[in-house]
Amino acid sequence: MIKRLTSTCARLVVVGAVIVAGIALGVQRGEAHKAITSKYTYNDDVFPILRDRCARCHVGGGVAPMSLMTYDEAFPWAESIRAELVASHMPPWNAEDGFGELKHAHVLSPKELDVILTWATGGNPRGALDQKLPVVTLKNEWTLGKPDLALPLPSAFAFAADKMEDTVDFTLATGTSEPRWVRAVDLLPGTPSIVRSARIYVKGTNGAAPAPASPAPEQVLARWVPGHDPEPIGGGAALRLPAGAGLVARIHYKKTWQFEGKPMRDR
Repeated sequence: MIKRLTSTCARLVVVGAVIVAGIALGVQRGEAHKAITSKYTYNDDVFPILRDRCARCHVGGGVAPMSLMTYDEAFPWAESIRAELVASHMPPWNAEDGFGELKHAHVLSPKELDVILTWATGGNPRGALDQKLPVVTLKNEWTLGKPDLALPLPSAFAFAADKMEDTVDFTLATGTSEPRWVRAVDLLPGTPSIVRSARIYVKGTNGAAPAPASPAPEQVLARWVPGHDPEPIGGGAALRLPAGAGLVARIHYKKTWQFEGKPMRDR
């Protein structure tokens, strides 16, 4: 009986030793995985770049699927940030190769890329724990300033709970009694988190807008994407809009994973 107890205790001790050894190895591996090699911190180096370059989309209520405006929000996405930057998926690019650079393209400089990539692969250091960063909130406002003529959509768009993506044409009556010269066109989403792009053009002479799947008409006034500044029409020249002309806004809506299965509205 005593031998059995001794043997049992011995087995327990051995098993316990194995468990403790396993925990020790796990701690060592975890520490090795989290080694800090980045000379850049989120607070001092990464946050200013994300705030200035990415806050139009990657902010609470923005069109991006996550905010990056605090360390706690950005840290879980460090590896995804690295992968997206290396693949040149971010910042989003909407121009075809071979046509030069857009005037107001929101691209990262080599230095900015180096800072973010070094931080994302170098342990993601936060910086001083007691350091307070400014709060960044969504700025949903006219990029070009208050417009001379604002045309609200005739009705709200109801985005059904069971749909994740849709493209809708809205016809807008300008209500002008005389010709107007248009220099630029902007769009202000009612619900920025679901408005992915828009194309604004003059309504066809037959009174009907082309079907959403049809090619774009010739007289496009503006192409709008979130996070980019509107470009002046024709490189700065104005376009003559006939009296009483109608416009069509073709808006592309798309939900991110947070809103899957939820009804949404935009106007």
